[in-house]
Amino acid sequence: MIQQDVAVPCVVPTNCQKCLKTGKLCLHPGSEKIAVVTKEGRFDLSYPEFKCSECEGVMKAAENDLISSGWWPGSPKNMSYLFSADLLIMWNHLVHKTPGTSERKFIETLCEISKRSGWSGTIRRQTFAISNKYYQYMEYLVEVEAKLRELFTCKACGRRPLAMHIDGIMKLYRWLSSKGVDYSQLLNNIVIVSDAVFQEHKEKINQIKPKLRKVSKDTCGGASYKAGKSDSVNGRTGLAETGIVFCTCRHGYLLRGVDMEKGETYHHVHYLNDYAVRSGCVFLCYDVVCQYWTFAEDLSQANNEFKPHTEIMKPFLSRWHGETYAWYCQILYSGYWMKGAGLTTGETTEQSNSKMARYGSSTKHMSRANRRDHLSQAMIYYNTEKEERMPKLLPKMLASLNAALIRCTQKIEEIIRLGPPNPESLARSKKLKDYFIQVKLMAIIQN
Repeated sequence: MIQQDVAVPCVVPTNCQKCLKTGKLCLHPGSEKIAVVTKEGRFDLSYPEFKCSECEGVMKAAENDLISSGWWPGSPKNMSYLFSADLLIMWNHLVHKTPGTSERKFIETLCEISKRSGWSGTIRRQTFAISNKYYQYMEYLVEVEAKLRELFTCKACGRRPLAMHIDGIMKLYRWLSSKGVDYSQLLNNIVIVSDAVFQEHKEKINQIKPKLRKVSKDTCGGASYKAGKSDSVNGRTGLAETGIVFCTCRHGYLLRGVDMEKGETYHHVHYLNDYAVRSGCVFLCYDVVCQYWTFAEDLSQANNEFKPHTEIMKPFLSRWHGETYAWYCQILYSGYWMKGAGLTTGETTEQSNSKMARYGSSTKHMSRANRRDHLSQAMIYYNTEKEERMPKLLPKMLASLNAALIRCTQKIEEIIRLGPPNPESLARSKKLKDYFIQVKLMAIIQN
């Protein structure tokens, strides 16, 4: 068997640092060994050095040389491992295309590939996790600071979305006993609100509406939803976080998230209502908006800071959830009657939650910082996919709107063809108008 030292493939600098001659450097294997991990498994190679043919000087490859050559260090302080950028990119797509994929099993797969090729089958999962964490953070900085992308602003809505839909998801919980690879959070509160900021907002609410000892779910007609409560006293045993409350625009773009310690309450909704007001939003879509709006109006009357929440914004009962509600709430809050709402359904977060729920099988075992970073990256990936599909989505939405416009136009033309109303029809329309006013008054009283 012939063994030969092989240097890590690396881009050779143009000039020698010692003699400053151009084109005299060549790649040379150094004495140090380093583990290199690619999609083909692990390879034990020599750390690259550059030898000058003119002055015979030897330079060790710097971190910048390795990174520019497509290698990413296992840790900012440890160069014992190098991971190929192609591997990290593949893992990023895999973990977000198939949420819940086990990182442990992915590393075990790479180890088996290495063994099959006759190489060392040991790859440290913790080192891979750290390397991937910082690589994804670098990708985020490139998108935000170099490309100047606004990752949580829908291009179709702009900075002033017409409507926001709020909904919680209980499947993104985290076990209190979870340790994980605990490192500092890199994506600090870029989309998932910090606990300190939310608690400050919650304290303002508690000064007006003190915490209750016993909480029951609000009902509307025959409907009862877990989200319909002003406070949550007892959380699920053994959980550090019980889920997240998300809000989306009418195109399904994820905008913000708030962690739940015990359960979804009106406090979480009110915080996102505050975010919606500051964003210039018009309609607040929520599954139990009829009960929440009473809660929000009480806060607005007691604190001038909260007045815009109910004076500027309009309550919008999600259309499909609204079908299960009492008739008077459907009349007062249903999106069918809202001027300027168009074909807004108020159900878009249900679609994003169906995707985000699949991350729960892996995030429930993560540390707090890693879970928040991972879910933030998941929201960025989801929005990127949504943005790529937007050129196909918007024409479909426009076609639906045109079809609805044609139906309404035909109804108006049919009324015009009937000719001017006779005294009997005028009397009937007056009675109908009076009846509508009476029904609306009854709805306000019942509500």
